[in-house]
Amino acid sequence: MIGICLDRVSKKYGSQTVLHEVSLQVDRGEIYGLLGANGSGKSTLLRIAAGGLRATSGNISTAGSTGYVAQKFSLYDDLSVEENLAFWVRCHGFWGVRSRAHVEEVMARLDLVQFRKQRAGTLSHGWKQRLALAAALGHRPSILLLDEATSGIDPEARRQLWLILQECAQSGMAILLATHHMDEVERFQRIGYVREGKLTGVSPAEARALVGYGGGVACGEK
Repeated sequence: MIGICLDRVSKKYGSQTVLHEVSLQVDRGEIYGLLGANGSGKSTLLRIAAGGLRATSGNISTAGSTGYVAQKFSLYDDLSVEENLAFWVRCHGFWGVRSRAHVEEVMARLDLVQFRKQRAGTLSHGWKQRLALAAALGHRPSILLLDEATSGIDPEARRQLWLILQECAQSGMAILLATHHMDEVERFQRIGYVREGKLTGVSPAEARALVGYGGGVACGEK
């Protein structure tokens, strides 16, 4: 079953085209990897898929609700972990007992209970990434979009984050994840490589060749 489908999606800013008729389908239960250097169009594509940015042309269809984790931490630093999650769950229409149940569930799932009263701004980068993921999962979406969610965190935190994502996929969620980490390519069912706003489907070996993979060097880094 299709989770999200983008059909010939383009985005222009004035005379500059940053996405060129991108077509992409992610099925339920699938983790689709989106690779490409900085400025290639990955973030623009994800923002359009999440509904935060309007495409210039093309069509987008989704089977259910969407959770989105931005590249930059976008929750409220002055609110506690629990308050942030309660706010985002309520933004998706859950109140009262249902809101509290969703918050408790997602805090337990991502091991955030110990930080429930701690202000988000005081968390380490790795725990901020967990909190951002928890906020995206709080309303139980069927589609999850992640922009560099595994970047900038230590190896153990990244491993734990991947375990959570794999559990989400096994439960039937469609996941589209942009990454710079070439050691993650084996975790994807399918891979798309974005270059100058154009998307090409590639195998793990082809992805490594395209970015000049060499012993763990991240995509786009010199």
